[in-house]
Amino acid sequence: MWLKIIKASYTYKNNNLFDEFDIIVNCAGLNGGKVAGDGDDKNMFPIRGIIFEVNATWHKHFLYKRFDTFSIPTTDKVFIGSVKQNGRYDLEITPADRNDILNRYYRLQPAIKGAAILNEWSGLRPGRKGGIRLEMTTIRFPAPKFKETSNEKIVKIVHNYGHGGHGLTLGWGCAETVADLITGSGISSKNINHE
Repeated sequence: MWLKIIKASYTYKNNNLFDEFDIIVNCAGLNGGKVAGDGDDKNMFPIRGIIFEVNATWHKHFLYKRFDTFSIPTTDKVFIGSVKQNGRYDLEITPADRNDILNRYYRLQPAIKGAAILNEWSGLRPGRKGGIRLEMTTIRFPAPKFKETSNEKIVKIVHNYGHGGHGLTLGWGCAETVADLITGSGISSKNINHE
């Protein structure tokens, strides 16, 4: 098998992935540092985003202001939101959150004031101090201090997480770099700073 997607809550150091694979790609998002098991979890933080689905078929303007206020019109509704609430793990949309985001948008586009909110969502994006972690590391398995024989396996781990709210835009280029790291074409970028 050349590809296996694993969703689990453990680090590489306490499971049997080393027995099965020579290369592991860590794309665990907000848990990427925790899964890496090398202390990088201290660099991770949530970036909370909120989106409102608004009944405003007349509104045709795409708006994006400093990543904290945006609108995305579709044929029958508009999505209004914010993607820049650093450090909040909760997913509850409070009246204060709602008022802050909507009032900011109403100042930019007053014509939409009073349109019905059809639905609302919140989610967390994986922020990382220092920017995206995009690099390959190696681990010798079993770890040399526990080694009983001279039989040792080297496993390559490609870390690709910490994209914040930019995953959709940067995902293509990061995926290409992951492939290059795996195939050995020489691209090695430890951090891509998107701040």
